[in-house]
Amino acid sequence: MPTFIESVTQFKENTSEALTGSKEGNLKELAACITFLSELMRTDNRLRGPRPDMRELLQSSDASVLFPKVVSDILIRPTEPLMVGQTLLARTIQADNVRSLQIPALGAMRAFDVPENAQYREQTPAFVDHQTEVKVGKVGLVVRITDEVIEDSMWDVVGLMLEQAGYALARFKEEKIFTAFTTYGHAVFDNDGVTPAGWTTGKAFDQTRNFSVTFDDMIDLMAALNAHGHVPTDLIVHPMAWAIFAKDPVIRNIAYHQGQMGATIWTQAPTFNQQANLPWAVNYQVTPFVPYTQSETLSTGPASGLGACDVTDIYAIDRNNALVILQRDQVGTEDFREPLRDVQAMKVRERYGVGVLNGGRSVAVLKNARITQNWAPHQTVLSVTPS
Repeated sequence: MPTFIESVTQFKENTSEALTGSKEGNLKELAACITFLSELMRTDNRLRGPRPDMRELLQSSDASVLFPKVVSDILIRPTEPLMVGQTLLARTIQADNVRSLQIPALGAMRAFDVPENAQYREQTPAFVDHQTEVKVGKVGLVVRITDEVIEDSMWDVVGLMLEQAGYALARFKEEKIFTAFTTYGHAVFDNDGVTPAGWTTGKAFDQTRNFSVTFDDMIDLMAALNAHGHVPTDLIVHPMAWAIFAKDPVIRNIAYHQGQMGATIWTQAPTFNQQANLPWAVNYQVTPFVPYTQSETLSTGPASGLGACDVTDIYAIDRNNALVILQRDQVGTEDFREPLRDVQAMKVRERYGVGVLNGGRSVAVLKNARITQNWAPHQTVLSVTPS
């Protein structure tokens, strides 16, 4: 097994030999060179020993082949926080030769019992009026690396900057996904609209409407999705919207565990689980990429006099039919033909389009929920005066 220094010494020779042929041994050498460069750019300080000269490697003729591959691998390293939109909620379609795609909304098909010696009944998908057009666009940014980093061969600094560039691309894709939900989803509630029937039913302490969210509003949100023929799979909220679930008296009651009166109250502390007892085993997804505005004053008549408040959107979706990502090019570098110059101003990009399916019927949206406590009573008490 060669030592670290021997690997550095043989790096250029191995790379040149690997690129001159397609024999199995040469391909293994090429893979070893890519692995070696990737290890140099690790940000966990795992690789010990002297670093090879960055400028010398960048000026080699083989760098234009090796570096784009290494950079692409670094850009797609595991990201955090979890990008639920692109990893859990969307279907990704790889499209190599198209820039746009029209997807029709499909009606439901049915299956039937087939008696002995009987014919199968034919069913044709019912194409409805809604068409979803997904257009591919380019997304990217420039990563600038100083001459000092190159002169001092700070490989881990380059790796850190490339990781952050990968995070930036992933975050932007998440924002596009949830913006598409808000724009094209079915708006069940909109507290910034002019129709009172579309306002949430939360109330202030004096029992006037304050446009907060109640448990009944959440049920109506999911029921609207069900009315369009979709079963909700996910309830998606911003982290700051956690206050809605923690303060609402009904939601808090069904979400607290082991806090009931009895012997366990003295032996076990209560826990809070927002996902407990949600209908249809709906997943409770929290992501910071849901639209969220601080100190927003709504423009509707009653809401305009309430002053500024943090405002967010809430979604109930059927993840199996909600979103499609038309991916043309994966995350990578662009125009890496002059390695030394491009490293100082490296372009990273990907090409894709985002579309909401079924005319938005598989996404129910509660727009402009005010993050404030709901004081609606558990039940209305009717006072009757005997005659």
